[in-house]
Amino acid sequence: MVEGAIYLAKVAENARRGIPKEPPSELELELAALARAEHGEPFRLLGPHAVQREGAQRILVRTIQPYAGAVSVVLEGRAFPAERVHPGGIFEALLPADYRHLEARDYRLRIRWDDGSVSEVADAYAFPTLLTDFDLHLLGEGSHWQSYDKLGAHVGEMEGVQGVHFAVWAPNALRVSVVGDFNRWDGRLSPMRSRGNSGVWEIFIPELREGMVYKYEIRSRLGELAFLKADPYAFEAERRPKSGSVV
Repeated sequence: MVEGAIYLAKVAENARRGIPKEPPSELELELAALARAEHGEPFRLLGPHAVQREGAQRILVRTIQPYAGAVSVVLEGRAFPAERVHPGGIFEALLPADYRHLEARDYRLRIRWDDGSVSEVADAYAFPTLLTDFDLHLLGEGSHWQSYDKLGAHVGEMEGVQGVHFAVWAPNALRVSVVGDFNRWDGRLSPMRSRGNSGVWEIFIPELREGMVYKYEIRSRLGELAFLKADPYAFEAERRPKSGSVV
């Protein structure tokens, strides 16, 4: 079992025996922040990660799917069930030891939704960054002559997978998510990657298409409630009184 599942099992056993609950570990605190949509570095937790188990390196895949009843990692025709390790819908799958490396195009997430339907999706948290350090430097200077090509939503391909790359400048944000009909307008599901002191946030969401409506959900470092913002670099927007941006 993975750490989260072990922790939950231990808590349940201790509660049955009347033993007080131990203080949560750093991992449990981070998972709780992720489930509350308050984690500023989601790529540190989500997606595939190399971990040590019994002296050997293994691959752990973690995903947040609060509307899922079950999740599996599908790889080379095999399905590896994931365990729910947080009641907020965080699942983990520890792959067999013969899988030492995992690319974004190598696997998919098979999700059984709360309505009983099943779908397979690529994992947004397996893809790397697109913006270069030089892009970030020029954007920070305000001297990037093609900022419209870097920020906003752009349909394209990454590692052989079609999707949409999103990037926005939000220097005072604690967390930024892309929201739309594709994720029930739920900011827990597509939190973006912070590019550090540049103030830029980005994510590649596979299998989205042109014409989809979206906004950014932003949680400020000032402690305010999360709020929605249209994309200032969007090439298209909904007609009033609606205010969504369009891919």
